[in-house]
This record gives sequence, C-alpha cells and structure tokens, in this order.
Amino acid sequence: MSQDWEAARERGLIDSYSIYESIGIAVQSAMFRRRLRNKDLAVALGVTPSVAGKKLRGAIAWSVQDVFAAAQMLGVDPGRLLPRQKTNDPGQISLAGIPDVVAGTGFEPVASGL
Repeated sequence: MSQDWEAARERGLIDSYSIYESIGIAVQSAMFRRRLRNKDLAVALGVTPSVAGKKLRGAIAWSVQDVFAAAQMLGVDPGRLLPRQKTNDPGQISLAGIPDVVAGTGFEPVASGL
C-alpha cells in the first residue's frame, strides 16, 4: 500500500501521505523524542516488532485500538496521532487510506425469510 502512495506522489498525482502513513509518522516522531524503539511499540500493540515496523511505515493498517494503545504508551492524547485537515481547504475531508477499512465481525446484514 505505501509503495502505491509513494509511486503516486512521485508522479505528482497526490501530495499527501495515506492516513496510515500519517499516523506512523506521528507515532515514530513521538517515539524518537521519548527514545522508544519498535520493540516498545510492539509490546504496547501486542504484535511482533516486524509488524510494528510495518505499521510505522504505513504498510499495515492502524486500528482504533492500535492508535489508543500507542497514545497510551507515548502519554499523549490519541487525537495528536491523527492527521489534520489542510488549512487552505477547511471543508476537505480526506478519504486517503479509508476504503480498505472494513467493519468487524458481527456487522453482517441479517437475511430474513431465507
């Protein structure tokens, strides 16, 4: 996923990072300031260091639980890890990275009368 975004950026098709890359950049920046490692993030998220590294690069999606766990580890408000709107277009709602978010188990529609 992040390779697709990087290629599109190089071609000038987009000028921003995906939502997952943006979260990863914010988390990695806060980790650097606190001298934390991928291993520390992996423990907080309950994943392997390899998966934590992929999340930081935006190659694997961040769940809401991941964002809250990372924020707790870093001692920051979860909202600080989320990307902001562009100030030149306050009405803009970026959907970058959102289409691959799906509902969890139990959200299947009920089929009555089958």
